[in-house]
Amino acid sequence: MVMVRESQFALDEEFRGEGLMARIVDISSDPSNPSNNCLDLYQVAAQDAFSNAARYGSQPEPF
Repeated sequence: MVMVRESQFALDEEFRGEGLMARIVDISSDPSNPSNNCLDLYQVAAQDAFSNAARYGSQPEPF
């Protein structure tokens, strides 16, 4: 049961990270975007999300 919750959390975090990355691209492509001041916070949040996804996701076994 814990494994299922961890896997779902990993998927949720990957989805969150991808959404944040899309937002980062949108912000970066528009110099007049008022969120440019917070771009570093978006980047830290995306890094955190992908880190969580990697930590709690199931990793393939090496050969």
